[in-house]
Amino acid sequence: MAFSSFKNKFLRKRNIVIALIVIEIASFPAAAKMLERLSVSEAPTASVVLIDAIKGRKRFAVASNAPFYISANDVVGNVTVKIHKSGQIGHARFGDNAQMPGVALVCSTLTGEERVLYQSKRKTSLNQGEILSQAVIVAIHFEKSADPDFTIDVGTSDSRKAKSSVCLPKLV
Repeated sequence: MAFSSFKNKFLRKRNIVIALIVIEIASFPAAAKMLERLSVSEAPTASVVLIDAIKGRKRFAVASNAPFYISANDVVGNVTVKIHKSGQIGHARFGDNAQMPGVALVCSTLTGEERVLYQSKRKTSLNQGEILSQAVIVAIHFEKSADPDFTIDVGTSDSRKAKSSVCLPKLV
């Protein structure tokens, strides 16, 4: 009698443990679906570095994980924004893991009310890699007598967009 009561208790405990293991294994696909739906996204950012500034031109290295815009302050007149996807700065390569964020050349005329010179359509980074390999070079040409302040940020600006103009040879 003692053996049969031990056998019944052991079988019940073993069945409970097996049932719990089966439930755990069955829940793996459900947990995987939940993780699949849960997306980990990084905040939109743009890394911007001023490379050089001479009279009439400023060049920036821009790496972004979202579309970006360029706005200007303290400038009136013709402004040209030229994007270079890849190349070399000194001995360092840039843009090997980048893409063109939008059009390569934009010419605008600012009258004082407009602020936005350029609006990209996509991010600069195409593949993973070092930040400089995901960067494009933005060259902004303006009147030599001006000393403008440029802002490069992600998203869409709420400022007025500058009117397009014909690209003048001296500014390109």
